Amino acid sequence: MRVLSRRKTTVYTVTDASRPLSEDVDERQRRYLISMGVRMICFILAVALWGRVHPVLSGLLLVGAILLPYTSVIFANGGPKPAEKADLTDPAELRGLSAPSGPAATVSGEAGSDIPSETNP
Repeated sequence: MRVLSRRKTTVYTVTDASRPLSEDVDERQRRYLISMGVRMICFILAVALWGRVHPVLSGLLLVGAILLPYTSVIFANGGPKPAEKADLTDPAELRGLSAPSGPAATVSGEAGSDIPSETNP
């Protein structure tokens, strides 16, 4: 007689895997470089438009050029974003998976069952 184990084993799925570190670093570098590009545009526009446009606009461009490096470094060094896990228990996602019907779907041990019983020797 074969005894079935009642212990739960941890099953890992592909959706549980985290992104590769190289992919995460590439994404953070890209965001940092875009932010630094915006900072340079703000700085160049603030200097080029100083005295030609309303002082509030020049001041906002200068404030953007000053604050963007700090926020960019904070976000770049913040680490990887938490991965979103798929909810595999959602009935809407499982609607394509249904129990088979017919003689093969009968419970083991009933008449007409094609499934061998695991408790039989």
